[in-house]
Amino acid sequence: MIGAVPVVWHLIGKVAEHYRGLWQVPGYHDTLISLSTGVARVAVLVIAFLLLAEVLAIPYEGVIAGLGIGGLAVALAAQPTLQNFLSGLTLYADRPVSVGDFCKFGDQSGTIEHIGMRSTRIRSLDRTIISVPNSDFAGMQIENYAHRDRTRFATTLQLRYETTPDQLRYVLAELRKLLIAHPRVIDEPCRVRFAGFGAYSLDIDVFTYIKTADVADFQAVREDILLSMINIMDDAGAQFAFPPSLEYRATDLPVDDEKRIAAEKRVGDWREAQNLPFPDFSQIDKFALNNTLAYPPEGSAHYRETEPDPDSAEVKATLEKVRWSLPWKKGR
Repeated sequence: MIGAVPVVWHLIGKVAEHYRGLWQVPGYHDTLISLSTGVARVAVLVIAFLLLAEVLAIPYEGVIAGLGIGGLAVALAAQPTLQNFLSGLTLYADRPVSVGDFCKFGDQSGTIEHIGMRSTRIRSLDRTIISVPNSDFAGMQIENYAHRDRTRFATTLQLRYETTPDQLRYVLAELRKLLIAHPRVIDEPCRVRFAGFGAYSLDIDVFTYIKTADVADFQAVREDILLSMINIMDDAGAQFAFPPSLEYRATDLPVDDEKRIAAEKRVGDWREAQNLPFPDFSQIDKFALNNTLAYPPEGSAHYRETEPDPDSAEVKATLEKVRWSLPWKKGR
């Protein structure tokens, strides 16, 4: 009997690993498998204890009957364990998170690695393991980033007060064109508005969503948009404002009159043609601009007008060079 317990214990673990392997990506099924494994192992220990007592003729009936007297004390002592177990079942049934999800709980964040009978283990951003009792974790406000379908992009551009109204109109129009034309920006909501007069700047609020849930991909798209915004500011001859704690003279950073005049002329042309894009672009202009911006930008290593021919000599030479640079080709 004593020898059979570890064998069955190990067999339960093997069965659990088999069922975990049925899903390529760990998810909420892993929670049920962990809970079922824990219950099965506890049941094995209880059954083995009762059978062993029967074989050794230990009068366990009296002990079990006596537990009725101290049942209240046992129930109180086991209450946290039972509460954690029931909370684990709640996490499985409600599915606020699954194994592999990145989430924020309380003032911490991390990736769910295991939801067991007693606690949930989370891998933090510092690569440490945080163990939270299921009862506490289920009662927290959990923000699950894995279920996000897009990522919010919001920023405020602060322009100097020397910016003229038509310069400001030109910047607003070009920023709206940029967001409409960018293939990784959603169509709605997509807002660029002059928000007001700041303490030391004219404030422009930009708000939209990027078509990605991946953080690294979002940062790459955001970088591309911000760099394009700098180009728009330069084309308009506008400049970013400095905080009031920094003293500067207007002559220190002179306004580019040539670019200012050019920006104002473009706005004047729009006004004469009755095509001023305020308060917004027309639907025809939006349709013409939609997804016309190249991303990745031209000149990037990822920019290709056509897919490379796998049978070309250049591709074959590159693959051969990479193949012979691998460690096992060098005898290491």
